[in-house]
Amino acid sequence: MKQAERFIAKTSRNPIKIEDTKTNLDYCILCKMDGTGRITYVNEEFCSISKFTKAELIGQTYDIIYSGYYPRSYYQDILETLKGGSIWKGQMKNKAKDSSYYWVDTIAVPFFDENNHLTEIVSLEHNITEQRTMEKSLDYTLNELSAKNAELKSMKYALDQSSIVGITDAKGTITYVNDTFCKISKYSREELIGKNHNILNSHYHPREFFVDMWRTITQKKVWKGEIKNKAKDGSYYWVDTTIVPFLNGQGKPYEYVSIRTDITPQKKAQEEIYHLAYYDLLTGILNRNGLYKSLEKLLKNADEEVAFLFLDLDRFKSVNDTFGHKTGDELLRAVAERMSKLVERDHIISRYAGDEFIIVLRKSSQEEAVEIAQKIINSFSIPFILSDEEIYTTFSIGISLYPSDGASKETVIKNADNALYLAKKKGKNNYQLFTNKLKEQNKRKSMLEKDLRKAIKCEELHLNYQPQFDLETKKIVGLEALLRWNHPTYGPISPGEFIPLAEETNLILPLGKWVLEQACQQNKKWQDEGYEPFRIAVNVSVKQLQQFDFVSSVSQILQKTGLNPKYLELEITESILQDLACLKHSIKKLRALGVSIAIDDFGTGYSSLSVLYQLPINSLKIDQSFVRNLNSTNRTSAIIKTIIDMGRNLDFYVVAEGIEYEEQASFLCKNHCHIGQGYYFSHPLSSHEVQKMLVKRH
Repeated sequence: MKQAERFIAKTSRNPIKIEDTKTNLDYCILCKMDGTGRITYVNEEFCSISKFTKAELIGQTYDIIYSGYYPRSYYQDILETLKGGSIWKGQMKNKAKDSSYYWVDTIAVPFFDENNHLTEIVSLEHNITEQRTMEKSLDYTLNELSAKNAELKSMKYALDQSSIVGITDAKGTITYVNDTFCKISKYSREELIGKNHNILNSHYHPREFFVDMWRTITQKKVWKGEIKNKAKDGSYYWVDTTIVPFLNGQGKPYEYVSIRTDITPQKKAQEEIYHLAYYDLLTGILNRNGLYKSLEKLLKNADEEVAFLFLDLDRFKSVNDTFGHKTGDELLRAVAERMSKLVERDHIISRYAGDEFIIVLRKSSQEEAVEIAQKIINSFSIPFILSDEEIYTTFSIGISLYPSDGASKETVIKNADNALYLAKKKGKNNYQLFTNKLKEQNKRKSMLEKDLRKAIKCEELHLNYQPQFDLETKKIVGLEALLRWNHPTYGPISPGEFIPLAEETNLILPLGKWVLEQACQQNKKWQDEGYEPFRIAVNVSVKQLQQFDFVSSVSQILQKTGLNPKYLELEITESILQDLACLKHSIKKLRALGVSIAIDDFGTGYSSLSVLYQLPINSLKIDQSFVRNLNSTNRTSAIIKTIIDMGRNLDFYVVAEGIEYEEQASFLCKNHCHIGQGYYFSHPLSSHEVQKMLVKRH
């Protein structure tokens, strides 16, 4: 019976249809159940020993042959073992239809889907009633399977063709590999057999990774994970791996069977998206998201002060205006390279935005931060030679310390930014420390928060709308609603200032509801006036999605305004997908209403490709930072093409933001991007201006 055990266990992650193999295994008592334990298939031997017909058995649970010999908890323990990914072996006393009893030696094997959910249980049984009755040895065998060995080898061949299969002994020495294993590893079978499996070690994973793996399989549990291996020619490949331990008569593992799938292409795509998400395409250093990700671990474990240097290139705009954007991009790359040579590798350098950089110094005092700041200022007295031109540039620098100047990364960065603002005011090309005086600037923030609470009632808020165009037909296909605030004292307040404030103070909830209602109401008004219907896009924050009544609130607004849900699109940022478990339900309910969902700023966060499959998304919006850098590097063009191709292959509409030049629009159209938005087509318009534009195009 060991051959049957080995075969059926090896196929537990590569299910075959038992129905299709019945002619080969009729000497066994076979039963297949679904994940809940209900019988879905039995063979003739099962019917013969149980005295039930197939019709009487299909759809029933094992209770139909329950003998009462074991407590019901015994069967529950078996089910839990199978759900945990382990094969169950043991003996059972069952009751036939005619009330007679019979004994079977049983192997039960769990099968799982790609989400690791139990989907099927296959039971292979051997009648040992006579042995039990005669009190003979409890050891059992399936020697009769030898007559069917040719058929089993054919099935094994089918498994070999679909998976990378390897077997090692209890010490990790390779005893078997199939052809697919040899092909991907570049080793011959002779080079592998007898060698320890660490011949494939890529040294990518830490030692703890393999300690955990061995701990799992030596405890008789199935291990599943992704492993990066090194082939004979020095190349690397990734495999999704399942390792199943096989036990001897003493219940100890004597060999391990691994079934692998090549996932190298998927991992390369994920690495590309990871780099896209966390590294600046122009300079190659960390971007803002990469900085934040690095800070999460650093600040959590910080036991000494951490210094933040917020740097801004002085008069960078004049470089762009004088020498052109290409030279400006070259300057940013050269600046990042020079700074990287001035700062030790242990520290963090990032491009925060545009011509802004942030340096984070681990375990550094204020004096050490000042020393680094002065070194940077001094080094930039040397000009850059770009395109045969001498270009001088300087830095203004703001310095703050964690935790003395703030208990969170956001606060410390904000305070360093406040100090940077002071450095700019003091003539640039200098550094300033965050001080208590700078806290006065926070008074404005406090004032804005108070005034923002009154802004809706006082009718200080209004919406502008930026048109979205079909890149091929140049026809308007939608509008994005943009919130604006005209303060009675300070005039227009930048959304970049008051929207983060609204997020921080939860004012985003009433503001977001107001924006949604106004946008739906205005869109319905245009439709009622006879203009061709189009979708209106509204940005939604994670805090709105987290509200238990958000979906019902959207539904009520649609009913109140009379807008058909298909003409509303809600934009969520890619970073929201990191909280997928919490928000997936709301997003699916919104789609059930008929509302479209767009992933905004795609490429600036990090979403596993599997996440895109889990959500009913309609469109991806390529972040404007990629469009802005479209002509700066071939790499940028390649990444944009990749996003467009991926979106189209997943049946998503792809929208490009921030289009400012004809060349950008032409490139995107040529590469089959569906929709474009930006100043090249139109700046944000008031509702009156939109109506005038619609009249012209009507």
